[in-house]
Order: sequence, then structure tokens, then C-alpha cells
Amino acid sequence: MKKYTFLLFLFFTISGHTQLVIYEYCFDQNSNCANYTMSDPEPVLKIDTVFNPNNVWQIGPPQKTVFVNSFSSPNVIITDTISTYPTNDTSRFTIENTAIQASSSVNWSNFQLYFKYFVDSDTISDFGLIEFSPDNGTTWIDLINDMSYDSYLEWSLNGNVGVKPTLTGSSVTWMEASVNMRDLGVLLDIQPGTTFMWRFSFINDAIQNNRDGLMYDDIVIEITPPIGLNEMHIEVEKTLVKVVDLQGREVNTRTNTPLIYIYSDGTSEKVFRIE
Repeated sequence: MKKYTFLLFLFFTISGHTQLVIYEYCFDQNSNCANYTMSDPEPVLKIDTVFNPNNVWQIGPPQKTVFVNSFSSPNVIITDTISTYPTNDTSRFTIENTAIQASSSVNWSNFQLYFKYFVDSDTISDFGLIEFSPDNGTTWIDLINDMSYDSYLEWSLNGNVGVKPTLTGSSVTWMEASVNMRDLGVLLDIQPGTTFMWRFSFINDAIQNNRDGLMYDDIVIEITPPIGLNEMHIEVEKTLVKVVDLQGREVNTRTNTPLIYIYSDGTSEKVFRIE
């Protein structure tokens, strides 16, 4: 069975207890990208060979005419690493995970998808789709083209807010896209224990264009609270890491001055000692 690794980062805000977990698929099957201990269960990436036994999505280094380099790591997920994409084909892969808290919870302050993509296809009827399912694949929402949910999504392309990715034609180079799904999560109210999924498809017609297709790199899922990491059952002995003043500068402990104490478990507190 193939393994897909991703980066796991924990960031702590100076003023509270919010934790941010980022899952990044770097498609390097031989090592852990950043040598972090992964949460359990991990987000699952599946190339769907049930729907299409001849699924063209593959993981590896691009070795095609236009697609010759990954964005950041040796491997990408691509519509065949070597050959041009076939005709009359629909191929899919999915990323899925399970909600720990309801998506309408205030704790889901971050619910975003980031990815890099490179497309080289015919513009008439060969294209990519990105869909989201809040209920384990029973229903699917087209995140790019379904206008009924457009007001609940905030897209960004190469830093331009409000611009959606174009997964057809030729992008010429790597593009960086993201979608903030926080408002959609509130609307859908995904309940704890529910599996939610993203589905990435590439669809083409009967005309052979001998084009490279579509590839992704650095697919990032950003969600608060952590997926698969139930911190309520983890007890950590906290120790004082450092002391900073209200401008964030590290200082020694002192009296008659408001200070911020930062601890090893990511928490912080304001301290004002009078002498």
C-alpha cells in the first residue's frame, strides 16, 4: 500500500489557547517531509480505482513535455507522470477526514484549502473539478462552479482575493490557489464523527489533444481544532519558556511592569507583580 506523507505544524497564539494544525501533502513516499510526529488518524488520500480502474492520477516526478518540474518536492500528483492524458476519461482522487467538533462551532475558526496547480489541456471540454462533500460522499458541492454557495467561499489566486483557479487551458506555470471555507462550514454544520471529503477530478472528451493534463503539489488542509488529535486527553506538564513585554520583546522577570509569561504548552498569561 502506498503511503502519502504530509507536514504537521502546531502554532500557538500569544494571547490564547488556539491551536492550528496544517496537513500538507508533499507526495514524498520515502520520508516524512518535516520529521514531525503525525496525528492519528491521518487525513487519507485515495486514488479512486473503484470508479475508474484505469485512473490516470499517479504520484511521482513529472516527466512530460510541459510538466517537467514539481513545485517544491520531487513528487506531485499528476494525470500520469509520463504519458499525455487519454480521451473519454474521468479520473478522481479524494482527501478525507472525520470531524471532531461541529463545523458550526466557533472553534472552527480556520477551515481552508490551499494548493499549487499546473494545467495544460484543451479549453473546450477538458477540465479539472474540485468538489467538497460534508457527508462522506453522499452529496458533493462544486467549489469553483456552483454559484449557489459562492457567497460562502473566499477564493484567492496568486494572492488576488476573489479570483478562482482556472483548471483548464494552459496556466503556463505553477499557480497558487486557496479557498476559505469557514462560512460554508457554518452553513453545513458538519457534526462530530462525520467524514468530510475533497474530490479532485480531471475530465476530458473524445478528442485527443496530446496535452499533459493537470498536476497538484503542496495540497494543504488547514483546520482548527486539530483533526485526529484529541487534546482533551493529553496532559502536558507546562514550564515557563520565556517572558516578554507588551511589545513582544524578551525580557527578564521584573516587578511593577506588566509582562507576558509564555509556557511550554502554548498558553500564556499576563503577570503584573507589585513590590
